[in-house]
Amino acid sequence: MENLELERAKRMGDAVSSGLATVAKDGVVKSNGDEEGQKALRPKQQRALELLVGGMPVEKLAEEVGVDRSTVYVWLKKDAAFQAAYNQWIEQLESEAKARSKMLLRKAGDAVEKALEGGDGRLGLRLLEKMGIVKEREVGPTEAEEVEMERTVAKKKKDLERRKLEAEIKESEMNPFL
Repeated sequence: MENLELERAKRMGDAVSSGLATVAKDGVVKSNGDEEGQKALRPKQQRALELLVGGMPVEKLAEEVGVDRSTVYVWLKKDAAFQAAYNQWIEQLESEAKARSKMLLRKAGDAVEKALEGGDGRLGLRLLEKMGIVKEREVGPTEAEEVEMERTVAKKKKDLERRKLEAEIKESEMNPFL
């Protein structure tokens, strides 16, 4: 199953990196044609993107493509067409991963149910903890004076923070260069 997903991602990455396709919001890969405003990637960028989306480290792909690794980083940070193609690929992967995760929710629920029915209480407790239903509660002070002291300290901290913020606001209003 993983090989099919990797192959699909590579085909999609190839089409997007070559500038022949884009990924729409609904996850559908659409042909670009010669739409105005679409910049095609240069051949070295196309190859670099193919290798990048295939999981090759930047250092190795830069050597393979025949550019310095800093060039690849520049493409990733400053070249709008390269960034857009890379972002489209990432968006597609995230969309596919979310769809797959949603499909697995039912199976996961069934597996947890079977484990609980089989007497695996640890799994049930772990699930409840992850859902935030079971939390260890920190025990506070047991003496009334200590409770009052904590409340007083908390109130004074809150007042101090408020006064500091008010002072910062006044100072910034008085000095427009801050």
